[in-house]
Amino acid sequence: MKRLLSVILFAAVVLSMPAACARTEEDAVLSNDAVPVSADMETAPAETEAVDPRLSVPDDLPDVRYNGQALRIASEERSRFELIADDLTGESTNDALYNRNLTVSERFDTALEVITVADASNSAIKAVSAGTRDYDIVSLINYQSGGAIVKNSFRNWYDMPNVDLAKPWWSNLIVENSTINGKVFTVTGDAAITALTYTFAMFYNQKVCENYGYPVASLYKMVYDNEWTIDRFTSVVNGIYSDNNGNGEKDPEDTFGVGGDQWDAIDVWISALGQPVSGRDENGFMTIALVSEKTVSMLEKLIRLLNESPGAFLGYARAESTFMAQDLTAFAPIFFNDCFTVLRDMESPYGILPMPKYDEAQEKYLTTLMDEFSTFGALQSVPSSDLEFVGTVFSALSAESYRQVYPVYYDVALKNKYSEDPETAKMIDMIMEGRTFDLAFTFGTSYLNRFPYCIRDLVIGGSTDIASKYAASESAIKKGVGKINGAYE
Repeated sequence: MKRLLSVILFAAVVLSMPAACARTEEDAVLSNDAVPVSADMETAPAETEAVDPRLSVPDDLPDVRYNGQALRIASEERSRFELIADDLTGESTNDALYNRNLTVSERFDTALEVITVADASNSAIKAVSAGTRDYDIVSLINYQSGGAIVKNSFRNWYDMPNVDLAKPWWSNLIVENSTINGKVFTVTGDAAITALTYTFAMFYNQKVCENYGYPVASLYKMVYDNEWTIDRFTSVVNGIYSDNNGNGEKDPEDTFGVGGDQWDAIDVWISALGQPVSGRDENGFMTIALVSEKTVSMLEKLIRLLNESPGAFLGYARAESTFMAQDLTAFAPIFFNDCFTVLRDMESPYGILPMPKYDEAQEKYLTTLMDEFSTFGALQSVPSSDLEFVGTVFSALSAESYRQVYPVYYDVALKNKYSEDPETAKMIDMIMEGRTFDLAFTFGTSYLNRFPYCIRDLVIGGSTDIASKYAASESAIKKGVGKINGAYE
């Protein structure tokens, strides 16, 4: 298992896309040239090639021509790579995007125009407020989209002509969990590669694990035997530490059982341990669910693991994968995107496991998406006469992403001879099947007073007092929840 990109992308091909941690723009950039292309790719003879099941799923779109009309999408620079490729370059992922857009353009006699904006959410609000047709669709960073939703910037996707949200190129889990009162204002799916690459898992450095008595087979056994829980993981981590520089202090030069930062590496555990931040009341509207007895127990376990364990270190400042690549940490909760960047050139073999469970009674191994994945809103300022055009063309782009773009990511990895370990494929299946999404992170920074991120502060501070944390912001949170629900009423 030298590198495991093909396994991740294989999972994306065979599984339909279902469905946190505000980070800086510089941290989040994923370039479309991240995956190298082999010059000596070989293709099996046509008569032996397997038929890609993605090609057989009909999009049920009408046979219509739009006389060159352009679909205008506003996007921040860091998300542009998901939408458009300016030219054919010979780089497979770039060319897949180019060909996807060309397919849609030729089929419907249309074009795709991407307008780069500094702040996508603000741009949406301003366009609708001014009543201008600056864009048809806005591509937003999920955690930044709440303001534009509450200010009624977007149309209900369920009402958009020729948009069937049950199709596999939409992220059905995110659609379902983002729906309130029969409305969903932003959607994601295969048009957003970040909906895959920002999925968290527990990565491990095989060399370090084996050095401390945990061969790969033993890790898999824990997962299969339903013993891969946070308590079991803590017992493993406790025994993995080396003061490499002999200074008697924990620092980035030492070897640790688990390494992370004080943001993402804590946030992911909320979903992994099965504790939602938000819930729904009897009428389906948002409520806050994080204040519970289970949250207190979860905090106790996280403090024991991340704050008190000699084998844990939260000082990597969003560079977990870098230290794993240097053989300085055995485990790290990071997202798949790092396979395309830092871990691509890692010398030691690494692997991927599900996030540990809360306990053995938890039904599935769970995880979540880092909250910077791309999501799309159709602007209210689009006139009703053009809604059929917008719905048809954007659905076609999403469908062709499902058919053309994801398979190329898989093929590039496979044909570059990254290993496809059968056991890791099973691990990835578990991860993909256990992905969750909490709508609270869409509104966390804009209307919930950052309450979805409060677990970070409590763990670092060694406190389990979630009730007091909520009480300190209760008025602001209730007001925010009211505004959120109001947008859907």
